[in-house]
Amino acid sequence: AIWIEEGQATQHGDLYMGEVSHFTPWNCDIQIPTAQLSGRLLNEDGTPFSNAEVYVGVVGFSWPSNLITDEEGYFSRTAPIGYPMELFRTYPGCFSSSSIQGTIIDLSPISEDTDLGDITYPNAPETDPDLYSALITGTAVSCEGAVLANTPVFFFKNNQPIGVTISNPDGSFNFTHDYCIGTMLQIQVVDPPENIIGERFSVPISRQTLRPVGYLPSCDSEQYTFFNLEGIHANYPDWEPIQYSRNNTLATTNAYFSGEVIMGDSVFFTLVQGQRFLLSHPDFTLGNHDDALIRVWDAHNQWGETTWLSCDNAPCGDIHLMITLNEGLGGFIEGTFDGQVNYENDYGDVGQMDITGSFRTFLSQ
Repeated sequence: AIWIEEGQATQHGDLYMGEVSHFTPWNCDIQIPTAQLSGRLLNEDGTPFSNAEVYVGVVGFSWPSNLITDEEGYFSRTAPIGYPMELFRTYPGCFSSSSIQGTIIDLSPISEDTDLGDITYPNAPETDPDLYSALITGTAVSCEGAVLANTPVFFFKNNQPIGVTISNPDGSFNFTHDYCIGTMLQIQVVDPPENIIGERFSVPISRQTLRPVGYLPSCDSEQYTFFNLEGIHANYPDWEPIQYSRNNTLATTNAYFSGEVIMGDSVFFTLVQGQRFLLSHPDFTLGNHDDALIRVWDAHNQWGETTWLSCDNAPCGDIHLMITLNEGLGGFIEGTFDGQVNYENDYGDVGQMDITGSFRTFLSQ
């Protein structure tokens, strides 16, 4: 076998990028005749299995070769001639660290380039009720808001790479991912001509089959929300709005925060998780606004006890909102808030507390 050197890889941050006209996935230590094997993988309702990890191997050989389908579910690769083969895909295991192997499909030996056409493959195993599949859609833009055509969009889970797709001429991209309930993905847009690698934006998905993420820029940003509630100091780093609606609601879910409840000079307990934060007002234009609505709930301490805070019905007090920046969809909104909120905890305690805070977040919806 002869290795051919071709192309040039250029470093962009911690990534190297380059193009070659060919790529051989099979080992070259044993010379055997090969042909091109291609097809398209569909689930039982006819939807393409895009960005799916598929294994193709020779029957009886313990080392199948893996590949990733494209956005339309297509795959193509060289395969040995004259051997019976098998095809299967894998799914993440929600109750273990091991992947789940799907149904094995037997393939007849090939003698020439072969297109298998559409292959209907079973949906995710019903034995794992926490396993879902979501189509993630969005648009890649530059730091100035211009669409980025034919640019790489990387996907990570727990900061481990799981796939990459290339944006369309209008900057849009699609990515299908099998996931377990409570998964947090990270998405990163890269702009090679400008030598820019964008920030990894966190995207929570839970029981969703379609997850729009809106406009994602190829630049770094800082997103946060912070509040101080009479000794409760909490902040959500890198929070993402899951709603920016006609009634102007900023909300986040599954957004972990840290903080402390101070009783006198002592730390009474440490907040370890805050599930939801919501801020709403009919007018998010620049300036001062009264009668804003705010809610923070499912804030658990280390003993599992819950406190929820709410000010969405009079006469709970006035929440004053100041918007200092609003760049619209695809940009940032930031501001401050202060006022009073109602509170209630697992012990039945109710009352009012003063609250102050600030926020800055990317409007990706």
